[in-house]
Amino acid sequence: MKSLLYLKYLKKQSLYLNENEKNKIDTILFNHQYKKNIVIRKAETIQSPITFWYGKYIILIPSSYFKSVIDKRLKYIILH
Repeated sequence: MKSLLYLKYLKKQSLYLNENEKNKIDTILFNHQYKKNIVIRKAETIQSPITFWYGKYIILIPSSYFKSVIDKRLKYIILH
């Protein structure tokens, strides 16, 4: 039960992607013809990416990844 509450907390605390980050993600999804309905957001409070289902698929990516991780690694995270 605690883990579900924690996921709900993370979802509420997550941030929308800025335009540059959204463009990176959209390019990755378009290039790989990815059609699933997913939500990708960033979070300040996590150290590694988290994927879970909470009514829809959600991928939370640490905010620091958009600054320090190369696009190729970001692609692997999203497509995993």
